[in-house]
Amino acid sequence: MCRFPKDSERKKIWIQNMNRTDWIPTSDARLCDVHFASDMWMTIKDGSRRVKSDAIPTIFGENLATSTTRQNTMTEAAETDVFENISNEMEEEMKINKDITEEEKNNVLGISSNRTETSDPYVLQRLEQLEMLWKKSERLRLQMKKKLQQAKRKIKRLQVEPELLQDRNKWLRII
Repeated sequence: MCRFPKDSERKKIWIQNMNRTDWIPTSDARLCDVHFASDMWMTIKDGSRRVKSDAIPTIFGENLATSTTRQNTMTEAAETDVFENISNEMEEEMKINKDITEEEKNNVLGISSNRTETSDPYVLQRLEQLEMLWKKSERLRLQMKKKLQQAKRKIKRLQVEPELLQDRNKWLRII
């Protein structure tokens, strides 16, 4: 969902494109992201998408491929952002360091499994580097696991939210 621009000229253009010339958006008014072409979006450092500052909604009516509900759009956007962030971070870390087990470290360094000490400074230095990479990899794995759990909870909450709103509206109609 995209907020209406504060710039009055751009806000007028948005309203004209929506074919709602008599309507005045409130500060809480939003426009669904499906109304913006793909070139109106930018990806920021953390992998999430933001509408460009000069973006103008152009996809309405017949040009809108499918009708989507607010719930589906919000859920899909949340899922996409979270999973893109997680996968981008994981891919980046996998390029830097592959999961190396203790045995693989020893094989790379040419150390037999029963011999853990060596006097070669290069081997010791390399072993320390690999241990640091392994610790970093493990720390990132745990972070990604935590982010995935948070994302699952958020998705579940977003799926339950419309049901709660319907129940609240039902009670408001009764009152």
